[in-house]
Order: sequence, then structure tokens, then C-alpha cells
Amino acid sequence: MNEENKKVNQYVNELNKKYCWANHKNLDKFYSLNKKSFKHMKQIYKDVEPSFILQFGIILPIDNPFGENEFSTFKIFEDKNKLGFSFHFDTLKEKSFFYIGKPLKYRKAFETYRTRCEISIVMKSSIIKIDDKIYNIEKDMKIIKQAKLKNEEDLLSFYKTSQRVFTAQKYLQQIAIDDLNEVLLNYAFISEDDNICSINRDNIEFASHFRGISVSNWETYNWMTVHNVQAYPREHCSNFDKEIFGHSLLNRLDRNLFFEFKRNLQDSRYLLSKGSTVESLIKMNTSIEVLLTQILALYWANEEELEIDEITKKIDDIPFKKKITVELPKILGGIWDITKKEKPLNEWYENSYILRNRIVHGGYMPEMKEVYNSQRCCYNFINYVIDLMNKSKYEYLHGLNSVEKLEIKIMNI
Repeated sequence: MNEENKKVNQYVNELNKKYCWANHKNLDKFYSLNKKSFKHMKQIYKDVEPSFILQFGIILPIDNPFGENEFSTFKIFEDKNKLGFSFHFDTLKEKSFFYIGKPLKYRKAFETYRTRCEISIVMKSSIIKIDDKIYNIEKDMKIIKQAKLKNEEDLLSFYKTSQRVFTAQKYLQQIAIDDLNEVLLNYAFISEDDNICSINRDNIEFASHFRGISVSNWETYNWMTVHNVQAYPREHCSNFDKEIFGHSLLNRLDRNLFFEFKRNLQDSRYLLSKGSTVESLIKMNTSIEVLLTQILALYWANEEELEIDEITKKIDDIPFKKKITVELPKILGGIWDITKKEKPLNEWYENSYILRNRIVHGGYMPEMKEVYNSQRCCYNFINYVIDLMNKSKYEYLHGLNSVEKLEIKIMNI
């Protein structure tokens, strides 16, 4: 190791020892799922048989409706490895300002609320497969913790092992964010809460701590990483029936097949509530196209036993108008004549779908009354389609707007 690398390494180590809160000896007590609480939760995770836990936090750009100090958990399965995802929500009360004239002359403080969600991924095995490569995040974290950087070769090995940890962490983190999105969007879809939007990695704190835990002896491995974050405060929402939260707590193998429809629909509502009317209109029509396409895909997969490649080709080959006037009536029944006035399909097609195309392809800027009329027609058409789905003879099309009765594990810590 050359002198410059030695100085850098020494400087970083000193900073970590002196300033990094991740090295706090009592860090475990700051987490909701910690050594003490885990002893009381073994029954919840008995089907997972956990050996390793990965924990990190994420800032929600809104204040969630589930209340504080609620600890809810459910099981999913990835690559035959059993995983349990637990979400713990806490409200962040923050101070914001509005300004009159020059900011330095006068400002007035007011409180805003956001939410931090602690996510714990409870794993049966720390070995995961990513793009045909095998990663053992627990083993690699342990190697880094015990590393002795004596020479250039040690430093190179340290770097490569660190990269494996970050790769595995980001992979698991994205799965967790996807499932948290299901929790939020399923709640929003049922409750019609316009303040909920989908989240992504941008919502992770700027300087983010994550840690791994070997369950057998509760040895912890503390890590720090850096992200970009942009937050959007909102007014505090009220609590909502826990069954709505439970609607999302499904085994991953049985996850709702219409998730992308819900995502686009909810993002449309959110954009409209924030004043982005044109973007909202485009998203709303996208959600309808996704819904109709997913109905066709499910039908072709179940009734015609087509493979995914065949379904994709069929979707690409059949013009959109033919899909809604020829293919969908065979599956759902109902009225699918675009020219039939004052019917849900006709109203949506003329007042929203065509308007959306004018905006996207011609740069047209609609008036507000056009936007709201378009939204009304979209909702009417969506309700019409879902009603036909629930009445159809195909059970896999039922229950899109229902809340399932599920056992929900909720603990106050």
C-alpha cells in the first residue's frame, strides 16, 4: 500500500471512529426490530427460520396513514429462499418555512410531517442469486469487519468484497421497496387517498445506514452509503382500517397481477392532487391500457395456454382498437361498441383516450374542464370494466377491488 492510500485509509477510519453514529456501541436499541424485541417475535418468523437479517430505512415523501409504532410483517418467497419483510413506521415532525420578501428579512415557521419506514428483511439464508452469480452477504460482511489491510492485495480484496455487499444490499433493498409499494398502493387504491404515491430508491436518506445481523449470536455489521433524496411534505393523514393494510400482505407467489394498473392509477391521482393535470391525464389513460392488456394476457395464458413470448407477440401484433372491440367482448361481455353514445367505452374513448393522444403526439394543452371531464370518463370506464371482470366466469379476473380477509400480525414496540 502506498503512502497516499495509507493516509486516505487512516483518515476514513478516524472519521468513522470519531463521528460515525453507526459505530455506536448501543446502536441496536435504536432499531424497532432489535435483539430484545426479536425474542418476542420468533413465533411470527417461525416459517422463515431466520439466520440473517438486513435492515435499512426509507423516507416516505408523504405521511402514511398507518400510524406510529406499528410493526407489521408478512412472508414472501424469492428464489426458494424464505424472506420475511417487516415495516415499522414513524412520523417525522419537521420545521419548514414560508418567506415574505427577501428570505433573510422575514420568514415564518410551520410544521410538516413525513414518514420514516424501518425495513427489516428476515432471511432463512444469506445466500442469494443475482444474474446467475451467487452472493453471500453475511459472509462478505463478516470478511469486511475482520479485514486487516496490510498491503495492496488486501485493499483490492477489501474493495471487491465491499462491492459484493453493496450489490446484494441494493438487490434486496429493491425487492423490499417493491413490496412496500404494494402496501401503499393497495391501501390507496381501496381508500382513494390521493396523497399516496409510489416510491423508489430516491426516497432513501442522503446518508443511509444499513446493517446485517447474524441471528445465532446477534453479531451486527454496520454499513453506511450515500444516496440522493428529495422530500415532499404533506398534511398528516388519519388512520385507516387495518384490513386495507392487510390487503397487501400476500404471499409473493400470489401477488396481485394488476399491480401495474394500480401503480399508474394511483400516480395519476397523486399528480392531479399536486396540480400536474396533464401528466395525471396521461397516467390515467396508461393505467386503463395496462388494465385491458393484463386482462387479455391472463385470458390467453389460462384459456389458450400461451407462453409469455407468444402473449407478448400477440399484444404487439393486435391493434389497440381491435383489442377493445373484438378481443375483450369475447372475455368480458358487455358493450364494446366505440360508436355507441353515452356508454362508458364511448365516453372514455372520445373524451379521454383521443385527448391523451392529442397531448402526447400533438402537444395540445387541454383546458381544465377537459381534464376533469376526462378523469370522470376514465373512472366510469374503469368501474365498468371491473364490474364486468367480477361478473365474468373466469375466477382469475375476480376481486380486483376487494379487500381480502387476512391474518395480520401487528405489534407495538
